[in-house]
Amino acid sequence: MASAMKATPQSVEANWQQIATRGYSAQPFLDPPEVEALKRLYDTTVPEVPSPFFLSVFMATDVRRTILQGFCSILNQKLAVLAPGFRIVGASFAVKKSGSVNGRLGLHQDCSLVDYDKHMGLNIWVPLCDVDSNNGCLRVAPYTQRLNFVGFLPPVASPCASFERGLGEPYLSALPMKAGDACVFDGRLFHASEENHSKQDRVAAFFNIIPADQPIRLNFRNPETPDRLDVYHANTEFILQFNPLIYPDEGQLNKVTYVESIQFQERKLSLADLAALHPKAEITESLAVTRSTEPSTSHTSSAPAFWARLLTRFRRRQQ
Repeated sequence: MASAMKATPQSVEANWQQIATRGYSAQPFLDPPEVEALKRLYDTTVPEVPSPFFLSVFMATDVRRTILQGFCSILNQKLAVLAPGFRIVGASFAVKKSGSVNGRLGLHQDCSLVDYDKHMGLNIWVPLCDVDSNNGCLRVAPYTQRLNFVGFLPPVASPCASFERGLGEPYLSALPMKAGDACVFDGRLFHASEENHSKQDRVAAFFNIIPADQPIRLNFRNPETPDRLDVYHANTEFILQFNPLIYPDEGQLNKVTYVESIQFQERKLSLADLAALHPKAEITESLAVTRSTEPSTSHTSSAPAFWARLLTRFRRRQQ
């Protein structure tokens, strides 16, 4: 395994420009010792994988805490260079079993953890083995962060469910990556992954980062009031304890701070909605194009001022 490549000012600028425009950037991130450390953490915390697709976020609280602490210990030094002023607030191993069936993860969006009108929230996906279309690499839907959808809990069926199967370029891009590379993407970006057809489990480290001085912002949709989202500020301990698939009970809600309720109307997306996000030159008639998108060759940003410029770009593209 090669070491993570050193970034130049020009390549750093190009990487963050990709995030500001397309919504993601794939880049070298970890060196071999850090990848091996994450593998050891995985081996000691996830003794078995009970389903074709598995997230350690559904394990016991003490295991989730060990994983979060391990991620912080292993990754914080690199994160301080990649995203100065940000902190890890959620951490999980994402596993697709070898030869998986029913392990496909359809096009979806993760829950929002910040107010995107004011702050940036990013997700980082790092495979611990080489990945491609054969073993369930990450697939991203470029520009979909521009839809500015609010991710909420508990999750519901994907707004893309009616058309996303068989979707290809330019609307859904596969990202072949080397072990230790990172896909850094806007938390609003829609993404997916296919089955793992290989003979080896595909393990990835997945974590969420937000500005270090901001609380975790969670949007809950109460089944009894589906036309609004209840917004709460939470701490890391709450994240480690609650089940994201179930609306919190009264006892759990007493552990978070109510902020506000916002009006909400569920929307379904169409292929035309995705096409409208793309520059015209990228639109093709075929949905079955399967070319691969190569990762970028840069990997760090150490200038806090750049994050201010990046946020300005995000806001401009939302207008």
